[in-house]
Amino acid sequence: MPVTTVAALLIFVAICVLFASSWIGWIKSRRDLRRRLEESWGKMPEARYKAEEFQSIASYFHNRRRERPSLFTIDDITWHDLDMDQVFGRLNRTESTVGEECLYCMLREPSFEPDTLGIRRDLIAFFREHPAEKVALQVILARLGKNCLLTVTDCFFHPQARPPWKGFSTITINAY
Repeated sequence: MPVTTVAALLIFVAICVLFASSWIGWIKSRRDLRRRLEESWGKMPEARYKAEEFQSIASYFHNRRRERPSLFTIDDITWHDLDMDQVFGRLNRTESTVGEECLYCMLREPSFEPDTLGIRRDLIAFFREHPAEKVALQVILARLGKNCLLTVTDCFFHPQARPPWKGFSTITINAY
């Protein structure tokens, strides 16, 4: 066999090995994530938060409050008197930055609307009765990832603050 044919064959085999090992790693990481999610159900979260992390997590709440000041919210003094950051840390089983921001906002903006409470009750009941669907959704959300200092919602509420990345869309999405 000519040297170029052997080299091409070796490159092809190397690419196949890299692809296979990458595929196996992806399958293993998904399996491990599912196992971690199933085993952690009902257990106390281990996360501890720093002040700057709470500033980031609270960004969605603060952005909404600036946009809609008439919403009923738990004020800062009451929030801190009740040590609600600690409560948030104990409740937080979210798998993404967006999930953390939404949970924090839900705690700071309690709803008393029967329709909203009914929807939440129905969702809780659905996921309690359908654990496979719950884990599947958690896997999807976990793939979004958590970045404790990433303020995702600032991109929606303050389009002028977005970095001018090439190809970055300038469409503003209504985040309500």
